[in-house]
Parts: sequence; structure tokens; C-alpha cells
Amino acid sequence: MYLFFIFISLSNNFTLSLQQQNPSNEVMALLGFKQKSVAADPQGFLNDWRLESLTPCSWRGVSCSLHGKVNMLNFTGAGLTGCLHMDDLMVLDSLKHLHLSGNLFSGNFFLNKASHPSCIIETLDLSFNNLSEPISETFFGSCFHLVSLNLSHNLIPGDIHAVVVSDFFKSLKSLDLSHNNLFADFPMLEFKNCANLVALNLSNNSLYGTGIPRSLINCQLLETLDVSFNKLEGKIAAFLGNLRNLKHLNLGQNTFSGNIPQEMGSMCGTLIELDLSGNELSGGFPETFKSCNGLQRLNLGSNQLSGNFLTTVISYLPSLQILQVPFNNISGFIPVSLINHTKLQVLDLSSNGFDGNIPSGLCSNSSLRRLLLADNFLSGTIPADIGNCKRMEKINFARNHLSGQIPSEVWKLSNVHDFVMWGNNLSGEIPKDICSGTQTLEKLALNNNGFTGNIPASIINCANLSWLSLSFNQLTGTIPAGLHNLQN
Repeated sequence: MYLFFIFISLSNNFTLSLQQQNPSNEVMALLGFKQKSVAADPQGFLNDWRLESLTPCSWRGVSCSLHGKVNMLNFTGAGLTGCLHMDDLMVLDSLKHLHLSGNLFSGNFFLNKASHPSCIIETLDLSFNNLSEPISETFFGSCFHLVSLNLSHNLIPGDIHAVVVSDFFKSLKSLDLSHNNLFADFPMLEFKNCANLVALNLSNNSLYGTGIPRSLINCQLLETLDVSFNKLEGKIAAFLGNLRNLKHLNLGQNTFSGNIPQEMGSMCGTLIELDLSGNELSGGFPETFKSCNGLQRLNLGSNQLSGNFLTTVISYLPSLQILQVPFNNISGFIPVSLINHTKLQVLDLSSNGFDGNIPSGLCSNSSLRRLLLADNFLSGTIPADIGNCKRMEKINFARNHLSGQIPSEVWKLSNVHDFVMWGNNLSGEIPKDICSGTQTLEKLALNNNGFTGNIPASIINCANLSWLSLSFNQLTGTIPAGLHNLQN
């Protein structure tokens, strides 16, 4: 018995010794991928991938399971160039996560179903490459476990319908095909197998058609829907309000028309972000949105909206951080109730028909970073308490009817990059200590006003200044020496 045990032990050690002297199949597979798919590696990302290695688990970009099998490859931002051969990686039978984003791969990223019947990949990220092969129904073969697929920012052509009807679609939770050359008659797409889908991004493609596919109602777990920057038209579908888990909805930069459906307010329980900008929407913003207590970002810019919904609806949204309604037909006073939005960081009311004074108290909260009121009919003076917005980065009051001097408290805001006041009736002198306490100022536009006095010598301290416009004022004296040395 003892001799038998010694024999078994020696046999096992001999086998182990042989294994330790030979590279694994995974080493050979990865080196095959490097040889066939990587034409250039300018950052030296794969320099430690060598044949002498017995296991690839210590290689850069490679992660292994507890059993020593490769389960993740991450080449994000590696700058690799070449013609992609996905089949070489499919030899890795434990590979679940593949991240190739931020490279310059071209070529065929499809998988042959017959050659790889046991694909277990769950996450596949090929975004930000140069892939240009047409999309097809079978392009990921038998990858029925695929949970997250990101092909965004490529040059992929084809009909999105091929993806929606594919076998792997039913397992997907996240699909990002944005920024490609894909097309589809969007309302005709049949979303039948989307019970697991949580995020769908088809933005920046060539989707066309009138309306939104009603079959999206089958995607009840959907939290993110982005079809912005396409060629969609017609009315916004009221049934979107039945997607009760939606957190992010972006229909911007299409040609949707008509009123915003009241039924959409039904999604208020979860809605965090709503972007309907760049369409041809008219009417107001429905009062059903008053209950959107969690809404943080609202962009209704570049439409034909009107009415007093800033008072009747927006004032009731306590979580709002970004409010953008530029290029609409909204008129009347800027509601004083906006001062109650203590979390507001961006307020853009530019290019509307607002009149009256800029209300005091907008900076009663210190969160405001951008205050954009240009191209309205505002009058009166600039409130001194805007100087309380210590985080302010951009102020634009251009093309109004404002008068008087800019308060010293506003001049002293130390984080401002853009200070734009041109096209008003402002007066007074530019402070002699401008840019003495800060060098963040990049844009100073005071032209077409009534400023007097000299251009202060301290303006040469504005080291980051890239745009200076002081024309059409009543300034006197000499141009400060050294102004031409501002390199930006």
C-alpha cells in the first residue's frame, strides 16, 4: 500500500511538472489574438504577454477566476490598433466579461454560432472603435447569456431590427448602439423579448418614422430610454407614462410636435432626467409633472413652449438641479418661486420673452453654477446678492435692457469662467483689481454698453482669458501694456 501511494504521488508530480513546463491553452489563445488582431500597441499595453508565461493570469488586462481560468479581459483605452478577430478569444471557455472600448479596432466582430456553441459572455464592450461591419441577426452566434452589449461610437451600418429579433436580445439588460450609422423605421420595431431590458440607447443614428413603437410597453423594467439625435417625428406617445420604472428619458433633437402628453406625468415616481429639447413641441408643461419629486434634470430647450408652467409646475420640483428652457416662447416675469430651489445648479432661461427685473434671492442657495438669462427683455439693475453664488462659473445676461452698475459683489465672484453682459445699458467702470484674486476668467464680454474709465492694468493678470470684447463703450486711456502677451 505504501509503495502504491509513492507511485501515485510521483505520477502526480510528474504530470504537474509537465503542466508547469508548457504554456496553457489560454496563453496560446491570447497570444494568437495578439498576433492576429493587434497590428500596433503604441502604449506597450501587451508587452508582458510572452510565450514564456505558464499562465496569463498576471498579464496586464487579464483577470482570472479562483480556479485560474481567464474570466475577464479589459483593454479599455489601451490604444490598440488592428483588425479584430473575435473567434480567437472564444477559445477562452470561462470568459464572461470582454472590454475592448477605446481602441482602434476594425474588422469583423461577429461570432460563428457553429464554431462557438457554448459562448458564456455576459458583458461585451466594443465602444469607441472603428468597427464598420453591417449588423445582422446572427452576429453574436450563441451568446445567449449576454447581459450588457455596448457597440456605441463606431461606424456600424445596418437595420436595428436585426438586433431586436436576434436570439440573444431576450437576455439583455443593457443595449447601447448609439453614435453609429444604424437605421430603422422605429415605430415598426417589435420589442417582444425585452422583459429584462433596463437600458436602451439608440441615440445619434438614423431612426425615422412617426411616433414611438407601442411594443416598448413590453419593456416594463426599462429605466433608461435614449433615442435623441434621430429623425423621429409626430406626437410623443402617451403610453410612455406606463413605463413606471423610467428614470432617464431622452427624446431630444428630433422633430416631435404637438403638446407634451399629460399621461407622461405618471412616470413621476422614478423619473430623474427628462430631455425633450430640440423638437417642435408647443403648449405648456403639464401639471401632472408636479409630483415628480425626484426629477433632477429637465431640458425643454429649443421648442415652441409657452405659458406660466415655471410657476405652476417647476416651482413644485424640489430636487431640480438643472433647468434648461432656452429658445421657447415663455413670457412674463421670472418667478420669484425659483429661489426655493435650493439644489439648482444650472438655470437657463435664455432666448425667451421674459421681462421685468431679475428677482433677488436667486442665490439664496449657494449651489447655482450657471445663470443664463440672455436674449430676453429684462430691465432694472443686477441684484447684488448674485454675489452670494460663490460657485458661479457662468453668467450670461447679454441682450437685455439692464441698467446701472454691476455690483462689486458680482465682480468679485472668484470661480467665474464666462462673464457675459454685452448688449445692455450698463454703466460704471471696470474694477481696477479685476483678476487680482483669481485667474479663472476665460470670457469677458462687456461690449455695447456704457462703461467709462480706463481698461484696468490688472486685466493682464487674466492668464486664461481667451475672449475679451469691450467695443462700443465710452472707455478712455491707453490699452494696458502686456495685453498682447495673454496667450489664449
